[in-house]
Amino acid sequence: MDKRSEYRKLSPNGVRPAAGFLLAAAMLAPAAEARADKTLYDEDGTKITGAFTGVVGVFGVGNVDFGAGDFNSPTTSTVRNTERVWFESSVKPSIAAETPLWSYGTGYSLFSFVAQGTGGSGDAVSSLPQYALRSTTGNQPTHIDLEDAVVGWRSGDTFKDTLGADALDVSYGNQNFLVGDGLVIGAGIFNAFGRGAFYTSLSVDFGRTAIVKLNPDGVPVRANLFKLEDRVDQGLLQGFDQAKAKLAGFNAEWFKAGEKKEGDTTAPPDLWTLGVLYFNIYDADSTPVTFSFSPTSTAASLSQSANREGLNVFSFRAAGSFLEFDRDILFYGEYVGEQNGNANRRVDADAWYVEPGYKFSNVDWTPQFAFRYAHFSGESDPNGRVKHSYDSLFYTAGPRGYGSWYLGEIYGWYLGTPSNINVVMASANVSPLDTLTTGVIFYDFRFDQTAQFNNPSITNDHALDEVDLYATWTPKSWLTISSVLGFGIPGEGFKQAAASFVATNGPAGRSVGSTIVLGELIATVKF
Repeated sequence: MDKRSEYRKLSPNGVRPAAGFLLAAAMLAPAAEARADKTLYDEDGTKITGAFTGVVGVFGVGNVDFGAGDFNSPTTSTVRNTERVWFESSVKPSIAAETPLWSYGTGYSLFSFVAQGTGGSGDAVSSLPQYALRSTTGNQPTHIDLEDAVVGWRSGDTFKDTLGADALDVSYGNQNFLVGDGLVIGAGIFNAFGRGAFYTSLSVDFGRTAIVKLNPDGVPVRANLFKLEDRVDQGLLQGFDQAKAKLAGFNAEWFKAGEKKEGDTTAPPDLWTLGVLYFNIYDADSTPVTFSFSPTSTAASLSQSANREGLNVFSFRAAGSFLEFDRDILFYGEYVGEQNGNANRRVDADAWYVEPGYKFSNVDWTPQFAFRYAHFSGESDPNGRVKHSYDSLFYTAGPRGYGSWYLGEIYGWYLGTPSNINVVMASANVSPLDTLTTGVIFYDFRFDQTAQFNNPSITNDHALDEVDLYATWTPKSWLTISSVLGFGIPGEGFKQAAASFVATNGPAGRSVGSTIVLGELIATVKF
């Protein structure tokens, strides 16, 4: 699933203003892309298909804010709840059509909408101190909105002699666009508050896209040219959405295709891929002032998505099995650079990760192991006028399932984003049945720069240790059920920040060292 939402505004030191000791959230909700694969009409080359995707989730959390309790109550109240239970749901019906354009390829279109809602007592962290600004379940939000609205053209046999069949694809409108495993580009919308759902949201599309895809036959290279806009609505997100941004760039990949299995009508996965990405954000919001430097502001006063106008982003990535003699050896890695030299918008930030792994394909239950080290730069000079904290941009949970770019079911979804953090991850999973995979993931989160908090009482970089136990079961081709039991153990750095916040905002004497416990159960259907 691909997801999330920066649903709480960043404070000057980059932590949530409500909890003080929590990093800012820029979360994308888990989205499952609808498949338009039920034929409604098929005659003379014209085909109409439909699809439906639905997700429902139930969540429970103990020791909210490490035991300090939530702040989802009037400021005059002394009640601070340390437990929460809530539910979310999201549905996405879609319809697609394609028709031959005589001897000039095929025209196609896709339309869908998303309806979603949330209820219960809140999410896994505190809401804002002000009574009117609640958690993602405040006021039991529901929302319906257009999602896909795209028209396009595939070249068919138009360039068959030179490029091959369907080598060129041109499209325009609202649509999903994913690069690599979603670390940089994967979701154009953040979901929370008035958008009706957070974790289970199926809304992921960019708006007003223009995408050209080139995939010639016989050449192990493919490329995209793209123009994208993120979908921002400060009204629905109570003023806590990310900065509005328009970007244009290209993505190119050199790859080796996997072997096609007999009877399989889908494209085989790549054995390996090497990719390069570049784009420029040529227009972005400058207000409120947290989105860019003012004459009196400093780096510490900016939100995570600040200084986007004029930002140049480039990345180099590798994925797959690169050794012919052992295809079970896996490697993933990427480097991302962010640069902006414009006056009052200067940025110099980066991120990178390496992730080796091994899959025992000839062993019962097919055990698989992986280890990852990831770095996301933080603010080394909070009083300077160059932004060094990494902007997580349009990242998603990723197509590789648990352990992708929502780093931890507790930290990644509810406490922080890929910014000002260094992460060690170790994971293992087994598949005792063809329909069942179960695994465990361990994370060690450490702040890259404690200076970013601009608080002398925060000196320790150890943010959090997290352990997630998960299982994914697919009893039917149209039904997937997944569950997670997660434990978030605060490190000394989070404890210091929490103590500082509680000392200033209360509740007086409340412990801030307890382990957050999260349970979730998610069901997804696709027709």
